[in-house]
Amino acid sequence: HHLDTLGIDDALRDDPNENTPDAYVIVSGQDYMAVDALLPELRDRRHADHAPLLVLYPPERPDIATRALALGASDVAADNASGEELSIRIEDMLKRKRERDALRRSDEQSYRLAATDPLTGLYNRRYAEA
Repeated sequence: HHLDTLGIDDALRDDPNENTPDAYVIVSGQDYMAVDALLPELRDRRHADHAPLLVLYPPERPDIATRALALGASDVAADNASGEELSIRIEDMLKRKRERDALRRSDEQSYRLAATDPLTGLYNRRYAEA
């Protein structure tokens, strides 16, 4: 795996080359700042709206984990979790992402096939009636 450390500005920056991370790991710290500032913004960005988000929180602050999940985190773990645990969590999140991406592509293809004429590629009556 390849791991990059990004600041908030870099994580939120749209990449015209589509070199976007497959997943994000956010270290929350002792307050809500990283969670409140980053999670809603990442979920709102086109380049990260489907990427899994793992939030690491201090074990003495489970309220941060609760808040992160409420704001759209895919998973949470204590920041003292073992590397093996984090690896398993990230692999699981990436597996689910690949499955959702495949379903999304299949749905898009189905909609396109239902709305266009197979011979001409032009929109058909179903598209005009929708």
